[in-house]
Amino acid sequence: MLAAARAWHRCQGPLRTAVRARASKGDDLDELAKRLGHRWNNVERLRSAVSHPAHRPPGEVDRYKAKRFERFEFLGDRVLNLVIAEYLHETYPNEDEATANLRIMKLIRSEALLAVGRGWRLPSPPGFSAPTGSNGITADTVESVVAAVFRDAGYEAARDFVRNAWAPLLAEMDREGPPGKDAKTRLGEVANER
Repeated sequence: MLAAARAWHRCQGPLRTAVRARASKGDDLDELAKRLGHRWNNVERLRSAVSHPAHRPPGEVDRYKAKRFERFEFLGDRVLNLVIAEYLHETYPNEDEATANLRIMKLIRSEALLAVGRGWRLPSPPGFSAPTGSNGITADTVESVVAAVFRDAGYEAARDFVRNAWAPLLAEMDREGPPGKDAKTRLGEVANER
């Protein structure tokens, strides 16, 4: 662990210092807050939401902040699911549950979260080059930001925020019509038939 921390510091020290210098001014956070399009009552919620533990070197992760991020991620996942489920329920009132499940899975899977995160131009943690090294971090951060909006301004604000952020994905889904089964679902069905 100590060797990993030293290696991280050797290759990331200057980059981490630059990132901290910008973040200390609040420039990056203010710019991100503007790009997100939500008027924050407490911008510290956004800071917590984008403070993924991977932004810290090994051995320097603040366990309290890491738990707080995980809790935001957990809450954001639930809020996102509810907002998307509500949208599908309103938009496709005659659709069966199986088709609605296929739609929701398409809208909340990692690829969708990555598309939203890229649209927000979320900063990559030091040592990762987006999109290859930080896909999971970006997806987690998107869910965490959804929770931050929910905690900052309530469900209606979070609903509007998600629907706006997911608008291109929702429009694409509307154009495509009912989704087909993805490869994982088809593979599971074939395995169950045997």
